[in-house]
Amino acid sequence: MGRTSKEIAIAFALNIGAGLATCIGGLVPFSRKLISLAKPSRIGIALALSAGVMIFISLAEIFGKSDEEFQKFFGKNTANICQNLTNSCQDLRFQCANRNVCNEIQTVCQTFTNETSNEFHCDKACRGHSKTLTTVFFLLGAALIFLLDFIVHKISPDHKHDIDIEEINHLNHQSVLVKDHEDGSNSHPNGSLHNTKAHQSLNRTGILTALAIGLHNLPEGIATFLAASINLKTSVPLALGIALHNIPEGIAVATPVYFATQSKWKGLLYTFISALAEPLGGLICFLIISNGLNPFVNGAMFGIVVGMMITISLKELIPTALRFCTSKGKISVSILVGMLIMALSLIIFDYLGME
Repeated sequence: MGRTSKEIAIAFALNIGAGLATCIGGLVPFSRKLISLAKPSRIGIALALSAGVMIFISLAEIFGKSDEEFQKFFGKNTANICQNLTNSCQDLRFQCANRNVCNEIQTVCQTFTNETSNEFHCDKACRGHSKTLTTVFFLLGAALIFLLDFIVHKISPDHKHDIDIEEINHLNHQSVLVKDHEDGSNSHPNGSLHNTKAHQSLNRTGILTALAIGLHNLPEGIATFLAASINLKTSVPLALGIALHNIPEGIAVATPVYFATQSKWKGLLYTFISALAEPLGGLICFLIISNGLNPFVNGAMFGIVVGMMITISLKELIPTALRFCTSKGKISVSILVGMLIMALSLIIFDYLGME
């Protein structure tokens, strides 16, 4: 399955764009206006919106795409077997006394394949095999996320790897102190942070958070690039959903580094390093598919993507959203709004004829 230079460029652009959204979060310490926008409740709503986007696009589009690719694989095999039977029959026709048998075989075989449209027939066994493999690779994708999480916790068992609400509140508090300092009402804007051990701990927190987020961004990069290389209609909403939750992740990396070093640029640098994992995932995917894929590999990769996206949403995004925004009603509505946005986007893409 070949790819044009334009399709590859679009896939990389979406992939890089989704990754660099992490850097938007890294810019928050640079501006008090951005800090004021980065309130925990707003971050929670953004994460819930992202979860709604990713869950809907995964189940409404990508899961079906995986099943469709597996149907092509099994349907194609059925058609090839039937074609072999037809060829064998034609070879034996000169020796076959009962040509009606050969004609009957040819008639039956034509129900399995349409030579003019290259569409393959998929019987109930084919559909069953397709759904089974889609589910297997879905579970494999989910298992990969749990494995990555296990690796991260093994690397640093005592470190909290979630976005920390205390750091967000601290960032807002520091913004007020800095403003007071500039007004002459506070001579020590950094207060209790003038502590070497505290600085070292915060700096380590930022580095480990960058590592954890980088590992989680790697499969997201693969997912974005794969979707973009096959189906633009699916990839655009998926990239937007990933970009939306990458912004709070950038805040989670930049904030502790900023507090530890008092350097906004160092915070942004670590954020940028963690963001590179997304394009790296895209590059890995490109190297895998550059020589073309068969329907089985397509179906497997789509199934894995669905498993990863659903697990990230249920395991990471929604629980974190509930910690940041205590109103369960707002989180539920935000998830549904994210799903509605994606549904409307897919409707518009269909009217525009976007494939």
